Amino acid sequence: MCLWLSIQKDYEPLKEHLQGKGNMDDAMFKRRLAWKAFQHVAAYNSAVFEWFWKQTKSGEFVSSFNVFLERSSSLRYGQNPHQKAAFYLDKSLSDVKLGGIATALQHHEKEISGNNVLDADAAWNCASKLSTPTCVLVKHTNPCGIASRDNLVDAYRLALEIVLGWSTSSVVLLLYL
Repeated sequence: MCLWLSIQKDYEPLKEHLQGKGNMDDAMFKRRLAWKAFQHVAAYNSAVFEWFWKQTKSGEFVSSFNVFLERSSSLRYGQNPHQKAAFYLDKSLSDVKLGGIATALQHHEKEISGNNVLDADAAWNCASKLSTPTCVLVKHTNPCGIASRDNLVDAYRLALEIVLGWSTSSVVLLLYL
């Protein structure tokens, strides 16, 4: 038997599988490892392709390219409750602190929905343009209350005053730069 492990996290599942403790049959386990191996090779080949393209210095746009995204979470639902959804992340952006809401810290455990992601992205795009502590209240991707102050508490209170009477289910993004 020949298996290719492309990530260290697969060492323990392989050990369990070889000991007969795994939860997949042999063929499915091998397919899953093969899928990960080919995914790894595809990402590597894409990086080599891009390197060679840059070496040509032709000034033209590349004819095609691949973007490799990693699922960072499953979402409660998409835009509607009957839709399945997941959130994907470009790790190269998070490595240089450009991940936006994809790398944001979620302070509660309830799964977010696709609509929450869109609202948070709208809030991020608005708040990240400002240079002082800012609160952005968003409903259905529309900023409905924006305030910047010397501290986040004051910014939040002012933004809330602006939208007093609006739904309390708005996305709140507090940004301190």
